Amino acid sequence: MSTEEPRPPRSAGEIREELDEEIAFHLERRVEDLVRRGVPEAAAREEAARQFGSLVDTREICLKSDLRLERQRRRTAVTRGLWRDLRFATRLFRRQPGFALLAAGTIALGVAAATTVFSAVDHVLLRPLPYAESDRVVVLQERDLRSGADTGVSVGNLLSWSGRTGSFAAMGMAEPNGVDLTSVEPPEPIQAWGITPGFLEALGAEPLLGRAFLESDFRPGMSDVVLISHRLWTQRFGSDPAILGKDIALDGSPARVVGVLRPALPYPDTKGLWFPRPFTADDAEDRNGNYREGIARLRPGVTREAAQADLDRVAGLLAAENPRTNQGKSVRAIPIREHVLGTVRPGLTVLFGAALLLLLVACANTAGLLFARGVGRERELAVHVALGASRGQLLRRLIAEGLVIAAAGGAAGLLLAFAGVRAVRALAPPELPRIETLAIDARGALFAACVAAIAALVSGLAPAVRLSRRSAAESLRGASMGAVSEREGQAWRRRLVVAEMAAALVLLCGATLLGQSLARLLSNPLGFTPARRVSLQVFLWDRNPTPAQRLARTEAIRQRLAAVPGVEGVGIVTAQPFHPSQIDAMGVFLVEGRPVSATERPPRVFTTIASPEYFGVMEIPLRRGRSFTDADRAEAPAVAIVNDTLAGRLFPGEDPVGKRARISVMGPPVEREIVGVVGDVRPTSFDSPPRSEVYVPLAQTGNGSLTFVVKTRGRPEAVLPALRAAVTEVDSGQSVYTAGPVEEMVRATTRDRRFVLALTTATATLALALTAVGVAGLFAYTTRRRRREFGIRIALGARRAQVAGLVLSEAVRLGAIGVALGLAASLAANRSLSALLYEVRPTDVGALGIAAGVLLLLAVAGAAIPALRAAGTPPATTLRQE
Repeated sequence: MSTEEPRPPRSAGEIREELDEEIAFHLERRVEDLVRRGVPEAAAREEAARQFGSLVDTREICLKSDLRLERQRRRTAVTRGLWRDLRFATRLFRRQPGFALLAAGTIALGVAAATTVFSAVDHVLLRPLPYAESDRVVVLQERDLRSGADTGVSVGNLLSWSGRTGSFAAMGMAEPNGVDLTSVEPPEPIQAWGITPGFLEALGAEPLLGRAFLESDFRPGMSDVVLISHRLWTQRFGSDPAILGKDIALDGSPARVVGVLRPALPYPDTKGLWFPRPFTADDAEDRNGNYREGIARLRPGVTREAAQADLDRVAGLLAAENPRTNQGKSVRAIPIREHVLGTVRPGLTVLFGAALLLLLVACANTAGLLFARGVGRERELAVHVALGASRGQLLRRLIAEGLVIAAAGGAAGLLLAFAGVRAVRALAPPELPRIETLAIDARGALFAACVAAIAALVSGLAPAVRLSRRSAAESLRGASMGAVSEREGQAWRRRLVVAEMAAALVLLCGATLLGQSLARLLSNPLGFTPARRVSLQVFLWDRNPTPAQRLARTEAIRQRLAAVPGVEGVGIVTAQPFHPSQIDAMGVFLVEGRPVSATERPPRVFTTIASPEYFGVMEIPLRRGRSFTDADRAEAPAVAIVNDTLAGRLFPGEDPVGKRARISVMGPPVEREIVGVVGDVRPTSFDSPPRSEVYVPLAQTGNGSLTFVVKTRGRPEAVLPALRAAVTEVDSGQSVYTAGPVEEMVRATTRDRRFVLALTTATATLALALTAVGVAGLFAYTTRRRRREFGIRIALGARRAQVAGLVLSEAVRLGAIGVALGLAASLAANRSLSALLYEVRPTDVGALGIAAGVLLLLAVAGAAIPALRAAGTPPATTLRQE
């Protein structure tokens, strides 16, 4: 190592003083010369000053040039020294590949985790939504003030808001729908949105290809036009731009494609097709069908608060004008970013925090490795100092070694991040916005580089500074005695290991809480049995226009499904619990003998249409009365079945069986007799509370939006192709909208929780593994350094168990400190988990105790092998070596 120090640069004052002395000397010589020639002294000085004036400018030029050259020389010397140190560090690690691989691999894990999660957070949360001036776009939702539940909007209310408020530049609505692509066999169902005038203007969405809908497209009698999604364009039409202007067959009728939407539109969702939905004369009276998506764009200069006040004013007027439909209802204007990303933000935030903690553990581990290696090289470093190396040069060399490790770890971590992103795409719930386009791009690569540089500073700077502070004499004296900085070095490594354990405990506590929360959620009774059930959703309206035709076609399909080998039973329902395309309907429920005034909002309940076999197939228990039978046909007396929640709400302390009520299902209220009470089911998720629900017989309605629930003897996946084929056999033109095992539909509702839990658990596991390596490395090093002490203890009569106990007690002490610090950090960090926990508090003693116990066991396990080696120290051999 060269000990030549670069010459200290001269200050500007020193250079200027030197030049001034030179100019003054020559100036006096010129004055003397002029005086000898007979020029008066005053005139001589004036003439000399004029002649030497240019030298002052030359002085400044020389000054600047000299300083510039000096700085350049100094920078060149530093750069050459840095490159020399980096080359030296590279050669050094090539001679010690095991250490280099361990340190770089540790950094790589931290960089990979942080980069993977950052890419997801950046892609989903940080990037702007693909809408023009998206900060002015709000989503409209109706709220039931009695239950606090938020719903979509009704078309009648949206028309009133649009016409009676002045805060919005545009307002529109999207209505869920479905069509069949009939140009293929069998027909392919496509989820669709029918959008009203003003919707695209309010959203600010521009097509990728073609045009948006024109005002003329919404006029009655115009030819059908559609916009297709980017996914449908790529998957069905091969990304062919020639699709623009062409007709495709939808439900047997031609529709012209006028545009292709941009990819990954997160609102309303990624359905396959959009078509114009003009307002009709009947829309103004529809104030109950609140299943549509409402959107609005604020006028320039109007705040969301002012717009909300405007909506509240109109909602109050509507409640007074339409008490039967609008009493107890309000409307909310929610920023579209909050609506689209609000539910996913907590989970991604938690994952990003977990990744940063793992990076902290990796840095602490690497710092411990570099510190231990530096202590082992202290004699070498002391020799450099003794030969004249400055502390700055020594510090630069040690930091260069950390940079080499971090550069190798950062590069490896970036490669691992590519695999991590693929894993995230595979594990993430499909409803996570823009997840299908997640990838490592330039922003992700830049983040990885920054993280690697920070890791180099965090893991390499502290050991380098600590080791560079020792004097050469002190280091050489310590090295000769075989106890180089022992107390100081071990204290630093213990601090690093304690920091690792504290960070690992925070991750472990989070994973334990999330796991406990999911376990409690899954323990909730569903009210039905999902195992060995298959669901097939069909829509019979277009091909069977009359109720009689629909009932006949429904029975034909049911019988054909029942004849498929492996089928035990077939039930039919309009709103299957946990179905991804569940069709919920609500109607009034007027109990006989309980009149409702004209100004009072009548009770509304969920109305579900079911076949007699449905309750048995789903194993929904019958509490009282009877179930439906084949005798409950259209010409028979109208009957109904209520669930426990409705019975408790509208018939408290009474038996509802035999009571009569007017119930609206697909039309005006019809008087029905309640013939039975069934158990509650959770409608949409494990944590969705049972709702007031009434069931009416399918034969008494002739509904065409049906879900066939099939109970199988074996695996439902094995029977599913035959069930699809059975529907096609009955009607070759009939499509199956959605189909799949009911158990999979139930599991899908927890996919977001399992996604966060899986990644948090993986991060915590990696942190524990790195911590275990750090603990084992610390105690392996300390026991090796204390061999002489252990040999003397055993020689003086200490039992081997006592020697092992010395090592294990130290591990317990460090583990206890790590647990204490980790629990304190967890109590603060776990607040961010509140939105993800179900019936589990962030301060749950059981979960925190389990995590603390695991960490203590890990500390003891990491010290176990070094403790056994210490206990097996042969005293005679050790003392002879000493």
